[in-house]
Amino acid sequence: MVVSTEPRNPYRPGMGESPPVLAGREPIIDRFYLDLEQVGEGGTARETALYGLRGMGKTALLGELVRAARQAEWLAVRVEAESEEGSLVSTIAGGVARPRVVPAGWDQGSFLDRFGEFAARAGIRVTGLGGVDASVRVKPKVSDVRPADVLVDLYQELGRIAIDQRRGIAILIDETQRASVDDLRGLFRAVSEAKTEQLPVITAFAGLLETPELLMSAATSAERVLFEEIGVLDPAATYRALRTPADRAGVIFDDDALDLLIEFSEGYPYFIQQLGSDVWNVRSDPDRITIDDAEIAIVLARRQFERGALGRRWVELPEWGRHVVAAISMLADYPSQWVEVGKVAELVGKTTTELSMTRRRLSDRGAVQTERGQIRITQPGFHWYAAGLVERGEIDLEIG
Repeated sequence: MVVSTEPRNPYRPGMGESPPVLAGREPIIDRFYLDLEQVGEGGTARETALYGLRGMGKTALLGELVRAARQAEWLAVRVEAESEEGSLVSTIAGGVARPRVVPAGWDQGSFLDRFGEFAARAGIRVTGLGGVDASVRVKPKVSDVRPADVLVDLYQELGRIAIDQRRGIAILIDETQRASVDDLRGLFRAVSEAKTEQLPVITAFAGLLETPELLMSAATSAERVLFEEIGVLDPAATYRALRTPADRAGVIFDDDALDLLIEFSEGYPYFIQQLGSDVWNVRSDPDRITIDDAEIAIVLARRQFERGALGRRWVELPEWGRHVVAAISMLADYPSQWVEVGKVAELVGKTTTELSMTRRRLSDRGAVQTERGQIRITQPGFHWYAAGLVERGEIDLEIG
């Protein structure tokens, strides 16, 4: 059998995949390490909420925080919120019950015994605790016990167990925008009471653009959450995200090839990984990536974007919204350039007042941003995608 000496493709374009280099996100990761240290020494830390458009790397970043906590031998539980009211306590308890969650430095038998005893007292039904078939269902024994109350008790018990283990607990909640307000209200009460008792528990969130508003509607204490918008990378971070994996594999990036990919990516983390993966696969020289390789990769990646994420997000826009975005793309010379709202309205045959509702809907979806009579596209890729539709006659701007 012939064994290939070709280095493995280091780029990871899959949704939720952790990229080889989390360029531009280092301050968030570094601060989380400090939070772990501070809370572990009996102090407190602000909760963190990562929010932004899909494809910006929120889930990957949350995974990095999980790894940081586990490196400190904390019990780290990452779960996805569900929309059903009362599900958050089940979700978190189920995450704790999963196999291989308990760190190696813990007394696993003692932990499972105590958590099992607590679950029985609290009316949390746990099957297969610590095993491959672990599952959890909350069924309070007393009918008037609310899941939010059980959530407070769960935080208290986990924090006390962590003290006995001389470690901490990190609870990281993804897709926060799905959670009910009542569940989040109970969660913030649990967080507050855990802090009052100086229990070593850290909570972090990740979700879409509406996450900050949802959290603050649930509890006034959410105003103290550290909200971090996870957006596009700047050119320097994009440079590192593309070049560093190739450097590690001993493959040289020509400067003009790198510049072209950086410009096309618009700093969108998902684009960056797809471009990196494609250029790696098409390079003609195993030791070098040239501008010819980059041009081919852009064609492949663009086709993939149009069939996948961009195409889906485009059809999810309201019809008039698509025309507004297309008009902006024709007026702007480059992605995210500001243009006058009046010129956009003129191009689509509407008044600025008639466009106001459409602009708000586009802004809510993260597609555009408006400021002082100007508007720009904020969804990476929409600039060239919309311009291409206009140029091919697939969208007619003046439909009014």
